Amino acid sequence: MPPPNMFQRLVPVSLAAATAVLAVIALRDLGDLGRLETRIAASFGQQQRGQAAIQEVHRISDDLTRMARLYAGTGEDRYRQLYRQIAAIRDGESPRPEPYPGIHWHLVAANREAPRPAGQAVSFRELAGRVGFSEREAGLLRLSSDRAVRLAEVEAQTLAAETSRELLAGTARLQTATYLAYKAEAVTPVAELEAVFNARITRERATQVEEGREARASLRRMLWGALILSLIAAATALVRPRSPFF
Repeated sequence: MPPPNMFQRLVPVSLAAATAVLAVIALRDLGDLGRLETRIAASFGQQQRGQAAIQEVHRISDDLTRMARLYAGTGEDRYRQLYRQIAAIRDGESPRPEPYPGIHWHLVAANREAPRPAGQAVSFRELAGRVGFSEREAGLLRLSSDRAVRLAEVEAQTLAAETSRELLAGTARLQTATYLAYKAEAVTPVAELEAVFNARITRERATQVEEGREARASLRRMLWGALILSLIAAATALVRPRSPFF
């Protein structure tokens, strides 16, 4: 028959073991929480890169249109060269200005100082690939690029103009309903891309926030449980009967 105080001796050991298990679970939850925070930070970075890429699509299209119209309206070859520079940077054939702000070509067109091409030659396609767009989102980007070919064809006709009559025709060509329709068709998928991309990021962010809330709640439960068990173990040790022989 076990000694009368065997139960009292086993209780602290069991409580200590349970406390250790809770501590291990708490450490696991703490690690999960750290990884989740890393994912959330990465999500913000992806959103920033995605928005920058989407805005650049709009900006490139508008910059090319503006240079083509300026060339047709003035006949100055520098606008034709600026058009080609924009296209070359987009295609990764020329270095990207660092930084590459939205006002870059406005400043250049106005003969004002602007950041010089000092970065690497990276195509827009490659930059967009680094964002991490979903297959659907990447498909919308490709659709926009495919539709922009018709814009480029109209602009190329204008840039080929040399005589005053040809330049006048080029100016009219870039104002037609057909050209504007091509423009709308090219940018519509980009608008859809922005909506789809932001909706996906919002859903993922909400899931991550909920996971974080659950991880924190679990961590608090484990810590409170470990604390309570530790207090019970301490109380048990204090009230445990002592042997008269020790």
